Amino acid sequence: MRKALLGIALAAIVMLLLPTMAFAADPAARIGSTDYDTLFDAIIAVQPGETIVLLRDVAEAESFTFGVADDFTIDMNGYDWDLLGEHLIVQGGHLVIDNGGTLVLDFIDVGSGGTLEITAECLWEAYIDVFDSSTFILHGDLVVTDGDGIHARYSSTVEIYGNVTITRGEYTVISAFTGSTVYVSGNVIGEGQEDLGVECSGGAEVTIDGEDFLILRADDIYAVFA
Repeated sequence: MRKALLGIALAAIVMLLLPTMAFAADPAARIGSTDYDTLFDAIIAVQPGETIVLLRDVAEAESFTFGVADDFTIDMNGYDWDLLGEHLIVQGGHLVIDNGGTLVLDFIDVGSGGTLEITAECLWEAYIDVFDSSTFILHGDLVVTDGDGIHARYSSTVEIYGNVTITRGEYTVISAFTGSTVYVSGNVIGEGQEDLGVECSGGAEVTIDGEDFLILRADDIYAVFA
C-alpha cells in the first residue's frame, strides 16, 4: 500500500513538472562554458576579447550601445538575429558580428572611431550612419526596406562585399561626404524609385564594382565605377 501511494505521489510530482520542462526555453547564447537565457544577458556579461556564440535563432526587442571599452565578437553560428525594430550604436570600440544567417534591425550608428564588422545577410529598415573616422564592413548583401541607405561622413570608411538594395525610400542609397570612402563589390540598386542612387561630395571616394548603379549627384567627387 505504501509503495502504491509513493508511486502515485511521484507520478503527481512528475505531472506537475512536465509543463515547466516542456516549455523551458533553450539558452540563447554561450560565453565559454556559461549559457545565457537571452542574448541581452550575454552581451551584459561579455568581457573584452571574448566571443558570444548563438545557440538558436534570436528575436529580442533590445537596442544596444557599445563604447570605447567594448571589443568582442558575436558568433551568430549560422542562426538569425532579429532585433524586432531596434538598433545598434557603436561609439568607439570594436564589435565583430560573424558567421551569420540573417541580421534584422532598424538602423546602425558607428561613430567616435569605432569599428563594426558583420558577416551576415542584412535586412535594415532605415539606414546606416558611419561618421567621425569610423569603419563599417559588411560581408553579405544589404537590403534597406524603408529609409535612405548608407551615410559615410567625416573621414569614415564603408565596405560592402555584396549587393546593396533599397526597396522603399525618398533619398539616396549611398551618401558619401567629407573625405569618406565607400566600396561596394556588387550592385547598388534602388527598386521602384527613379531618384535613388549614389551621392557624394567633399572629396569623397566611391567605388562600385557591380554593373547597376545610378549617379544622383557628384560634386567634387572621385568615383570609380567598374
